[in-house]
Amino acid sequence: MGAMIYSTPDSRFTSQLPKIETIRIHPLTIALKNPFIISKGAHASADLLYLEVRLSNGVIGWGEAAPSPPFNGETQASGHKALRRLIPRLVGKSLESPSLLSEKLKRLLPGPASARTGLEMALWDSWMRTYKIPLREFFGGGRLRVRTDMTVSMVPLEKIEETVEWILSLGIRTLKVKIGRNVEEDLERIRLVQKKAPGLPYYIDANEGYSLAEAKKLIAKLKKLKARPLFFEQPLSRSNWKGMKELSRICPFPIAADESISSLEDVWHLLEKKYAQIVNVKLMKLGLLDSWRTIQLCRRAGVSCMIGAMVESRLATTCAAHLASGTWPTAAIDLDTSFFLSREPLQGPEIQKGGTFDLSSIQSGIGITPVI
Repeated sequence: MGAMIYSTPDSRFTSQLPKIETIRIHPLTIALKNPFIISKGAHASADLLYLEVRLSNGVIGWGEAAPSPPFNGETQASGHKALRRLIPRLVGKSLESPSLLSEKLKRLLPGPASARTGLEMALWDSWMRTYKIPLREFFGGGRLRVRTDMTVSMVPLEKIEETVEWILSLGIRTLKVKIGRNVEEDLERIRLVQKKAPGLPYYIDANEGYSLAEAKKLIAKLKKLKARPLFFEQPLSRSNWKGMKELSRICPFPIAADESISSLEDVWHLLEKKYAQIVNVKLMKLGLLDSWRTIQLCRRAGVSCMIGAMVESRLATTCAAHLASGTWPTAAIDLDTSFFLSREPLQGPEIQKGGTFDLSSIQSGIGITPVI
């Protein structure tokens, strides 16, 4: 089935459009079970904003903003402030089609995307619930079930095997290994993962942690060891496009861009200059509509995409799973952060054994409702 992006509403969706009655912001901080450690530092909590949109027809839609200060400086507090300023401009207005809503939000709230994405998500969810359309069908609806990989964060070396054992007990069979601080230690990190999970596919993610020389050194040593990760995500700083392109030429496995991509303009730049072979698409960087557009642009250019997440709860990752369902196949699905949260005040389908998002029971919208 082709993608069903409704760019212009037709008669089915324009007669007696419901009005946006209220928009509420619910800040929520959820402690992580253990610190989530990457090359830039550690997360101890998920600092979220849940968005609740109530329509004149009684429908309620939900969205989630998951700001990431290390990525773009956006915080829970700054997102909350930006949304408080924006909301009065939307309340009382008719609920337009999703594409028109997304374009309006980009005009009204430019800049870092997670707060905008949370509101976009809630508005889309209310629209889908009104017209009884599962979000996956809006994106094309190719698969009812998608499976996430799982991250081995930068825990101490002595805890790696224990961490991998826990991941395997969940039935997950693709691993993401965080690296980016010290080449020799990172090689040992990769070796320990391979030892505990021999033969399982994995990829590596430096989160901008290496210099060009360090990344080249790691690649050379992996070649010598005949190690073959699926791909190498964001080895260099986000602005080092030339270095990314050089690594793409010499590396025997693909280079993926994550932090380098925060807008459609970045996507166009990457595709034009061929700086990487994979793009990590995250809702909190791009929003819903522009994430879908990114995937379409990349496919036309012969560049693969993966679908990832910030430190998000199941509301946002299920939304991303709908995107993965409608745009399958992808290079990877990295929507594992629910597993790291100490609690989730949510109703709706749980993530199943093997890291499976089962979307088959969702009849409209995202299918996840916060218990606030």
